[in-house]
Amino acid sequence: MKALFADIRDGRIEEVRRRLDAQPSLVSSVAKAPPKKDDGQSPLQVAVKTGRLRIAELLLDRGADVNYIEASSVNEWRAPVIHDVLRAAVKRSRWFVSTTFGDDDPEWAMKNSAEAADRWYGFLVRVVDEGADVHALDSYGNSCLQRVILDAREVLPRVRFDDPTWVDPQPWNDKLVSDLTRIFGLLYAHGVDPDEERDAHSGKSLAETYRDDSVGRFLNKRGTVAADG
Repeated sequence: MKALFADIRDGRIEEVRRRLDAQPSLVSSVAKAPPKKDDGQSPLQVAVKTGRLRIAELLLDRGADVNYIEASSVNEWRAPVIHDVLRAAVKRSRWFVSTTFGDDDPEWAMKNSAEAADRWYGFLVRVVDEGADVHALDSYGNSCLQRVILDAREVLPRVRFDDPTWVDPQPWNDKLVSDLTRIFGLLYAHGVDPDEERDAHSGKSLAETYRDDSVGRFLNKRGTVAADG
């Protein structure tokens, strides 16, 4: 079984295919530490977390459980498959990274291609279409929408609540806005409501909690967002 997870991590899709042909039940196997980071995870989760999209698609073809939640005895944070796929889709969106660290006037480059963004979003759509629960929670009580909010804030220009005059040098771009809008929109189309879900710390709705944050523009159900704010 460890050999299967090693093949997944290394991207050896033909070896993964061969193992599944010989033993189809391996699609439902569970990783055991070491390594600790894999403990309790399914093959599909490891494929998604390591960016092995073709292998993840193969695992879905072979019946991988889209509602599995890792069952680790050594990791406190345990998440369902859909959280991992949502995170992958957000992180493969087209966001800017600085190519001139420490520069007061940095230059920016696009992190991902349109093809990568489209392929991972398409995989997310497939997982949802195959029955993944868009209301699934992780072991800390975070919802799918909260997962997307947290990850989107890492790729968007930042906001500092302690200093409203501070401006993140990272520019906004309409490609990132488009990529994130469709991810949020997919959740909304399947019944997720930012006005109903509550933030555990503030007690307010997620829409109200993040209203003044860079991610706030996505927390409406209209599905239209302006790139310039």
